[in-house]
Amino acid sequence: MSFQRLIGSRKGVFLLLGSLVLLAGALRLPGLDLKPLHSDEGVNGWFTLRLYWWDVYRYRPSDYHGPFLYYVNLFFFRLLGPSEVSLRLGTALAGALAPLALIPLSRYLGWLGLACVGLLLSVSPTMVYFARTNIHETWLVLGSILWAAGLLRYCARPQMKWALLASGGAALSFTNKETALITGASLLVGLGLAWLAGDRQASGNRLGDPELFSGATRLEALASWFRGRSRPLLAGVVFFIGFVVLFFSSMLTWFSGLIGFFEAFGLWIGHGVTGRNQAKDWNYFLELLLVCDGVLLLAAASCAGLWSVVTRHRSGLFFFGWTISALLFYSAIPYKTPWCVLSIELPLLLSCGWLVQQLTLVVRNTLLSGFWRCTALLALSSLFLVAVPLSAESLETSRHSFDDDDHPYVFVQTERGYYELLQDLFGVGDQIQVVEGRSPAVVNIDPKNPTRWYTITRGWTYRKSDYLNGKLPTVKQLKAAEIVLCTGRSSRSVGQMLVDEGGSWHRELYELRPGVRVSAWFRSRWWDTYQRAGGRTSSVWPRPAHREIRRPPLPRRYRK
Repeated sequence: MSFQRLIGSRKGVFLLLGSLVLLAGALRLPGLDLKPLHSDEGVNGWFTLRLYWWDVYRYRPSDYHGPFLYYVNLFFFRLLGPSEVSLRLGTALAGALAPLALIPLSRYLGWLGLACVGLLLSVSPTMVYFARTNIHETWLVLGSILWAAGLLRYCARPQMKWALLASGGAALSFTNKETALITGASLLVGLGLAWLAGDRQASGNRLGDPELFSGATRLEALASWFRGRSRPLLAGVVFFIGFVVLFFSSMLTWFSGLIGFFEAFGLWIGHGVTGRNQAKDWNYFLELLLVCDGVLLLAAASCAGLWSVVTRHRSGLFFFGWTISALLFYSAIPYKTPWCVLSIELPLLLSCGWLVQQLTLVVRNTLLSGFWRCTALLALSSLFLVAVPLSAESLETSRHSFDDDDHPYVFVQTERGYYELLQDLFGVGDQIQVVEGRSPAVVNIDPKNPTRWYTITRGWTYRKSDYLNGKLPTVKQLKAAEIVLCTGRSSRSVGQMLVDEGGSWHRELYELRPGVRVSAWFRSRWWDTYQRAGGRTSSVWPRPAHREIRRPPLPRRYRK
């Protein structure tokens, strides 16, 4: 059996997709607990713990994104218990399974184009890094793939299954992040460009290049989406609304969350326009793509866009419109964080996959000269070979340089020196537990996350800690405390308060994030006891999370 026949057979498809999933999983799943939790992960872990303990979740649009992530986390918490692995496992699996979501797009990418996109998604340093982080972006990428696939297939043949796929992808996107609005706008730009500027004669030829609108004229295509198609469209709308209502209402227990769903867009547009605390230059994402994906992939996507414009190829114009509009939309917004690049990188990689399909047609065209066919084969091969250095960087970053901000996508990541703080916290806590049979009394002034996550999942009683959110502690709180934590901006004031308190304290300084250190004061009595027990040699990290952790009483504000 020839390679072409194998790749087009059911056996070849299963082999291809299985290999891509295994590769993506190999880069994402091992060592999920190596990297300290980012502060945002500490927040997401806390929200999931509230679900795990009390079945309570309240959507807050002012600072946090959609609810889907927390319910996925909850599933793995109940399956495996709360830990860093179970916290990150959902996003890692979503990233590993993303190549499977490309299957409906094989009509427009071909199996070699799909293989290229699946390979690049599997090994992309940014895709891998953020899939190993418990944030919403990986689920947004997965939702965007399904959304685009359903939309394109519906344009070619308006059927119920494609309407439901598109609405399901859209719902998954919106229940994860408000920037799904940008994704939707970019998809419409791509579709509009293909409809307005595309030529139905540019594809659908004997070499097997399917036409986006099945060869229909503009008016015929437009009419086919709506005429006599009310049931698929209605089903899609109902599915989208039901999905959104279910999650934002906290499984039909808190309908105020639906108001928050709409409020969020106004709030986050305000953040985007003002830049809030993350304003960056307009070319930030372009430079990030250049560093992370390299010149070759950017050049390939540019060539794909140019070729689609010259030939007026509808499928190519869709991917080109999606890519360029996503880049322009995100670049125009002052507020920029590196994980948003995934929503630009996705259509860029799809454009590369479409180019592979076009190059494949050139290679197969026996009417062309050998020079052009060999050139196309060389270009096609290079898009696969670029996966080698990308996978090497992904592996190195995941295992060794996860906190090295020389990588532009490593953003205010908790540094590995933070683990020394955890060693000392738990080492002192162990001595208090042995002597007095209880968790230590902690005052945590501002570095609440991710410290709260680690102490709770390692068995400390939540109510023994006071979290002050940047406020200075009272004298009463300090007199009751055995450990006091704060960052540099508060450390001088807190240190003076501890002197005034009159107790004997030992101070240590730890790395938290780039430019941020944590000051920790320990009662001298317990610090000395800890040192006599061996210090950090007696408090080894990593320390396993408890399979069962104490469930605190339901807070009064959640009681009916």
